[in-house]
Amino acid sequence: MSLREARLKESAISDDDTSPTVEKMKDFEARAEAAYAAMYEARSYEEKDFKDDACSFLARAAEIADALGRDADAARLRARTDQIMSVYNSQFRYIGR
Repeated sequence: MSLREARLKESAISDDDTSPTVEKMKDFEARAEAAYAAMYEARSYEEKDFKDDACSFLARAAEIADALGRDADAARLRARTDQIMSVYNSQFRYIGR
């Protein structure tokens, strides 16, 4: 998935189909990873947007995992969110030094 496709792809869940499935969980996870990868290619003013996209997609994937009773997947997805936040804070975030 390209940099722009990660931002422009339609939501995996439409208004008329809100039932959680493993496929939707995996789709959100893939979109999160695409947004994370795009963060490295983005201009400095776009990096936070891609980080936010990645974290939002992972949060949605974790919600779906919870709904499906996939506790290990939910924990893994939340850990990945924490890792992305840590990378962003250490490599991308400007703290005025």
